[in-house]
Parts: sequence; structure tokens; C-alpha cells
Amino acid sequence: MPKFWNLSDRVRKEYKILLGNPNLYNSYSKKTDIWIHRESFFISQLRKVENSELFLPKAGDFILERYDEIFAFEIWGKNKRQEKCPKSTYIVKDDIKISENDRIIPLWIFWLIR
Repeated sequence: MPKFWNLSDRVRKEYKILLGNPNLYNSYSKKTDIWIHRESFFISQLRKVENSELFLPKAGDFILERYDEIFAFEIWGKNKRQEKCPKSTYIVKDDIKISENDRIIPLWIFWLIR
């Protein structure tokens, strides 16, 4: 049994409801946390990847499974520093233009997924 759940099977936290379009949060609430916008944008872009499934792991943010490959992602802000993140996890940072190393990916890059 895998140590993660399908997004449609279980929601980890009751306050973490991710919509398919991050702009919809502005119509429902005047004040939403930036992390919910980041994660919602990330999911909306990864939904475009063919032959893949997106999961919520017990620890971390998201896991993308495509064919026999598994990719783990952490969604962070610009100022958060790497501390105890597993080496197999990709860090997706908001508010950066270019990557600092081979494990950090700017969030805006995921807009290019078709």
C-alpha cells in the first residue's frame, strides 16, 4: 500500500480546499493566504500532464506519478530556506526568477506545461 493518497480520495485538512483555478479564491474571500494561491496554481498546471496522477503524501505537499516515475514537490515562498527536505524532493519556490540549484524550480515555470 503506498504511503500517499489520491487527491480525490482524501483531503488532509478541512481548511485546505484547492480549487482548479486560483483566481476563484478572490471571488469567494477578500483575504486568502498566499500559500493557497501557490498550491492551487501548481495543481491547476500539473493537471495538464497526460498519463499522470497527483497525490497528497503524508509528509510534504504533492507527489506526481507518471508511468513508473514518482516526483515529490514542496511548494515554498521566496525566503524559506532548505533545512530538512529530502534529497529526492523538488522545491517549487514562488517569487524567484531563476533556480538557485538543480532541486529548486521557480513556480512560474509550471505555466509552460501543456
